[in-house]
Amino acid sequence: MTTKMLDQKIEKLKERVDKAQAEYDALAKELKELMDKRKTIQANEILKALEKSGKSIEEVLEYITA
Repeated sequence: MTTKMLDQKIEKLKERVDKAQAEYDALAKELKELMDKRKTIQANEILKALEKSGKSIEEVLEYITA
């Protein structure tokens, strides 16, 4: 195998790694966004349940941390 052939293989692999990294970054960003949305929805559900319960936040915190 010649140096030229090795250089070509290295370049092709670098391109594949760069492409894979870009795809990973995009997927990681999407995953974080979805997890953040889920967290917001869950927080809103908790807030609605708190308001509906008629309990004070102190009472709820005391209950769930006991």
